[in-house]
Amino acid sequence: MLIQYFSRMMFCEKTIRFEELGKVGGELLSRFHQELDLFRRQPLNETSQVLENIIQMNQTERLRTYIDAGCRHFHVDAQVTIKLNNSLEGLKKHIEQAQELLKDMECIFNKATSLMNEAISLLMEDLLISEEHSIDGLSGTESNEQGSHDDQKLEISDYVSMMSVVYGMLRQDYAMQEKVVSDLQLDTSSEILQTYCFMWMLRPFVDERIITEALVWI
Repeated sequence: MLIQYFSRMMFCEKTIRFEELGKVGGELLSRFHQELDLFRRQPLNETSQVLENIIQMNQTERLRTYIDAGCRHFHVDAQVTIKLNNSLEGLKKHIEQAQELLKDMECIFNKATSLMNEAISLLMEDLLISEEHSIDGLSGTESNEQGSHDDQKLEISDYVSMMSVVYGMLRQDYAMQEKVVSDLQLDTSSEILQTYCFMWMLRPFVDERIITEALVWI
């Protein structure tokens, strides 16, 4: 029972860590979207009469240089490029960490499944022994023992079933995140990035209610 307890605790810790990573990854994706939009911003609209008047009234060397450069500041573009690279590298690292967490969760789940099968086998053996020693049917004590065994089997299988549900949802969530990150490019449209941010936040494959209940129950 102590091993089962620690298995459940480790599974919960991994689940919580995965949830935390997902939030950080969402922030990185949103930052990438914002910085890329800034990097691809349109230059000043010189056809505007108001803007043309402003330029004519401020014929400075600095303004002419700015216009000749396509209405961009190179040092700003350099900073934005660094931020874009940092966000993208952070997202790639997020995917690696999330993948490792899922591997750990899979190992814990497989171990829990093995423990469940062993526990059920032992309980069945105990029941068979009890039946062999029963002559006139189960006594009151033996009936209570059988009920206790059944409760234990149900509890163990319920824990493993819940682990399976949680792991399955998180694995699908990870698969979506991996596809999003692998598709990020400097020429990815703002509309697609906005959709990616929304899907990352929405988490269509995850039922948050089940995750919360599982963490409390497991």
